[in-house]
Amino acid sequence: MCGQGVTRRKPTIAAESMHDMLPKLIMQAVEIFNANIEDPMNISDAAEQVGISVRQLEPLFRKIIGSTPLGYYRSLRIHKARHLLLYSKDSMTEIAIAVGYLSAAALHRNYVEVSGGHPREDRNKINMFRVGENVSVTSA
Repeated sequence: MCGQGVTRRKPTIAAESMHDMLPKLIMQAVEIFNANIEDPMNISDAAEQVGISVRQLEPLFRKIIGSTPLGYYRSLRIHKARHLLLYSKDSMTEIAIAVGYLSAAALHRNYVEVSGGHPREDRNKINMFRVGENVSVTSA
């Protein structure tokens, strides 16, 4: 029963306080992933930069982060995409490019897989709360 209902915090560059809690290799990999959102890299390249193999990196990530490096990296990119979706007027194609996807369709597929919701639904939800000159702004 130990650990039931406990959620893990996802380390990001913005979460400076997490850095002292992560092993050095994991921290370095997280920093590399954060620095390569727009221009994605292979997990093997990140592992090489950290100085270990993918076979060594994967169990470390599973143990510390609770995900594979690829799963973590994908969720990081989707998190950035969701932020852009909610707080910009960029099209899905523009957002896809900004987070390193070749097409809006590929982003959409991974967005649904990772977040469990559809991008349009998320954007429509946030548009319900946008206000312009004390008048609700209709969603586009």
